[in-house]
Amino acid sequence: MDKAVLIISIITGLLTILGTLAVVCVAWGKMKEFTKNLKDNFSEFKTGNKETLDEVKKDYKSINESIIDIDKTTEKMKEKVDLLWKERIATSASPMALNNRGLKILNDSGIKNIIDERIEDLYKQVKNKKPRNAYWVQEHTKTVLYKLRKNLDLLPKLETSAYNSGEDIDTILFVGSLYLRDKILTKFNFKLDEIDKHDPEKKNS
Repeated sequence: MDKAVLIISIITGLLTILGTLAVVCVAWGKMKEFTKNLKDNFSEFKTGNKETLDEVKKDYKSINESIIDIDKTTEKMKEKVDLLWKERIATSASPMALNNRGLKILNDSGIKNIIDERIEDLYKQVKNKKPRNAYWVQEHTKTVLYKLRKNLDLLPKLETSAYNSGEDIDTILFVGSLYLRDKILTKFNFKLDEIDKHDPEKKNS
C-alpha cells in the first residue's frame, strides 16, 4: 500500500513538473518574440519615429513581465521538485518525520554518528540563532547541518556517508537535520507538534 501511494505521489509530482515546464517554455517563447520586436522597433527608432519609441517601451515592459513570469514559474517548479525529493525519505504528514527509507539512510550512511559526535556544538550553533519557536528550531537545524558541507575536514566523511547510503550529500544532511531537530527540540522547551502552529506557509494556507 505504501509503495502504491509513493508511486502515485511521484507520478503526480512529475506531471506537475512537466506542466510547469510547459508554462516556462511558453513564457520563454513570448520573451523571444518580444525581443525580436524590440530589435525591429529599435532599428526604426533610430529614424526618430515617436510612435516607434512607444512600441519600444511597450515591448520592454512585456519582456520584463515575461522574465518575472519565468522566475516565478521556475521557483514553483523548484519547490515541487524539492517536495518530491523530500517525500522519498520523510513522511508527507506535517511536521515531517523520517520514514523507513529515511531511517535506513540515517543509520547506513553514518550521518547519525557524525551528529552524535558533535551534538553539543551543533546545539550551541542552533541556540546562537535564538530560535523563537519549534518551527525555527527545525529551520535552523537545516542551516547548521548544511553548513557542514563547507567543513573541509569533514567533507570526506560526508562523501563516504553519501556513498554508503547510495544518496547525495544534500539528502543525508536533510535526514540528519530531522534527526538533530528531534534530539535538541526539548532543550528549547518546545514540542514537535508546535511546528505547524508557527509555520508561515501553514498560517497563510
